[in-house]
Amino acid sequence: MNVPVSDVSGESVGRAKIDVLTGFRGIAAYTVLLAHAIDLSFGYLPSADVHSAASRLAYLGMSLFFVLSGFVIFYNYARIFRTEGLGSAVYQFLVARFARLYPLYALSIIISLNYIPSPAFAGDPATAFSYLTLTQSWTNRQSAIFEPDWSISTEWFFYFAFIPLSFVLHRLRRTSIALTALIVAVPIGLMILSFNMNAVVAALTPFLSHGNVVSAPVWPWLTYYSPYVRIFEFLAGALTAKLYMSLRESPVHLTPARLGIMIACGTWCAVVLFTSIGQTPLLFNLGSNFIYAPALVVLIFFACRYESAFGRFLESPALKFMGEISFSVYIWGWYVMTLFSPHFTSAAPSAIAVFNSLVKVVAILGVTTIIALGSYRLVESPPRKWLRTLFLSRGEPLPGKGGSPKPI
Repeated sequence: MNVPVSDVSGESVGRAKIDVLTGFRGIAAYTVLLAHAIDLSFGYLPSADVHSAASRLAYLGMSLFFVLSGFVIFYNYARIFRTEGLGSAVYQFLVARFARLYPLYALSIIISLNYIPSPAFAGDPATAFSYLTLTQSWTNRQSAIFEPDWSISTEWFFYFAFIPLSFVLHRLRRTSIALTALIVAVPIGLMILSFNMNAVVAALTPFLSHGNVVSAPVWPWLTYYSPYVRIFEFLAGALTAKLYMSLRESPVHLTPARLGIMIACGTWCAVVLFTSIGQTPLLFNLGSNFIYAPALVVLIFFACRYESAFGRFLESPALKFMGEISFSVYIWGWYVMTLFSPHFTSAAPSAIAVFNSLVKVVAILGVTTIIALGSYRLVESPPRKWLRTLFLSRGEPLPGKGGSPKPI
């Protein structure tokens, strides 16, 4: 199960790779893509039903991305903050993550600018600066251009937060208790926050509302786009990684009891996904972010820790391929959907309408995969390798180049 590595973003690192994480990443990317393809293709059905179901599927994919990110970032990078000087560790970490995210991110913004005669941030230096620095979701400016990049901005926030968090987590002795407390406390905190929604919105609006073309409404931004709430998913993943690493890393077989826990967690995800339970007043403000996280951390931990059919499925060549190209899938899927938007459309439900919609969904998935594969090989990998070699080589061997690999 453990072989030389690729992390949740697809870059090589020094620790042994857990292939199931790459498979999980593939599920996350294609879940988000499928959700939006369905929403686009079945627009003639009752919009509330289609949009609600597609949104739940997308919420699952985004939560999985952020929990995975916390797991992999801790698993791969926590060690350098313990073994190297702070300056060196921060430098290695941020350069490696910048090299991974920024080239494809920048290309997505440049391409989007070509389709907008007058960008929303024209004459708005603060918004333009936020896009340049990948901080647009930090201050609710993510709607100005190519809104899907909000998640990349939120991820960038996690990396800066991880620097102090790594020291706190290193000193943590009762990881399982901390993880349990987080899983219990976050829903309670979000529910308390929702009870004071009007007061919270009124307090934040003067600082975090920059007009409809730049900002989302303050409450949806806070509970979905902003890194300040989503970081709890990242932290749950990091705690799960610490718990995994504190145990014997060699996989063991599932017992019936553990299998039952996995099935229960999978069932919870399915119930939230296929029913409206997440829309109930009690759980509504968890539905777009943390509602899947408790089950996801268990599924990820068990899949990494124990030998199972589920783990072997995640390690399959198809899932690993989907995971490797997942960043490009996420970015280019939006452009492909724009391309297919006017095609295979129907005005009303019918047999031919359903057929057209299925063709459209399959076409979106297929074309996105082809473009993403080319992007991974031609756009993602070369700049990442060049930047890492330029700024991180300094005479020591990079991972995969021989010698003792370093977790960068």
